[in-house]
This record gives sequence, structure tokens and C-alpha cells, in this order.
Amino acid sequence: VLESAGYGMPQKMEFSGANLLVDVSAKLDHADLMIDFHPFRNAFRLSAGLGIFAGNQIKINAAFMDSTQFGEITFTPNDIGSIGLNWVLNTANPYLGFGFGRPAPKRRIGLGMDLGAFYMGPPKPEILATGMVKRTSEQSTLLQENLKNYQWLPVMSLRLAVALF
Repeated sequence: VLESAGYGMPQKMEFSGANLLVDVSAKLDHADLMIDFHPFRNAFRLSAGLGIFAGNQIKINAAFMDSTQFGEITFTPNDIGSIGLNWVLNTANPYLGFGFGRPAPKRRIGLGMDLGAFYMGPPKPEILATGMVKRTSEQSTLLQENLKNYQWLPVMSLRLAVALF
């Protein structure tokens, strides 16, 4: 399976009466190499494999668009700065799962379902910050520590197979 998706979304939002520009971009490409084992000689299978997530990353950045007043003090967008997150995914990730259904149907139409998970390892997102919020970037280690138990990427897929001949 080879999949490719790039996504970008600059979006204006409001926060405490001030306009924010939030930019989210994601590059999520992957290819899978799987081996199926049919222990009961029927449509049930156990799967193991490797997912290649080459160059995948998620970026989020938020910055005020206008000057903002806190109390009697006015701050420009450059004074406040921006805050963001950069998360690069591991390149090679093992997969374990099970499924039902045959790759080639016995009749004209077949259905299949797979449930499994990629082991991604502990997430390592990095906080990026500038201006007055720059010290927030020092919290990257704490964020990684808080996310260390989220190491599996669950996967569920449904398949419709049609025999042409």
C-alpha cells in the first residue's frame, strides 16, 4: 500500500478578542510491507510488517495578527511572538495486526477488515516559540515526557474487493 497526503491550513481564529493566525501543515506519506499468516486456512489472518513513513511531519504555528492590549499595555505581534509545534515521525515503524477477508474474493465481491497498530516509539514533538513566549520552547522535554506512553498508532481499514474475471 502506498499513500500520500499533504495538508496545509492557515486559519484565522479569535482568542480573548484578538485575531490569531494558526497555520497547520502535515505531510503524511507511507508505504507498507506486510506478511499475512492464515493459521486456520480461512479468511482470518495475522499480519506483521513494516511501515515506511519517509519525511512525515506535523507543524503547527500560531501568532497574533494585530496589536493586543493586556490591561493598559499594548503589545505588537512581534513583541508577543509566535508559538508552534514541530513533530517529525520515525521513518521505519513495525506493524502488528489481524484481519478478516481474502485479498482475492472467492465470488465476485469480497469484504475485508484489518485492525492493528504501528509501533511509533515515544513521540518527540518540539515546541517552537519566539518573542515573549520564547521560554515556552524550554518545555519540549516536559511535553515529550508527558506523551511517552503514546507509542502506538492504531489502524483500522475496510476493504472491498471485486473480481474482474
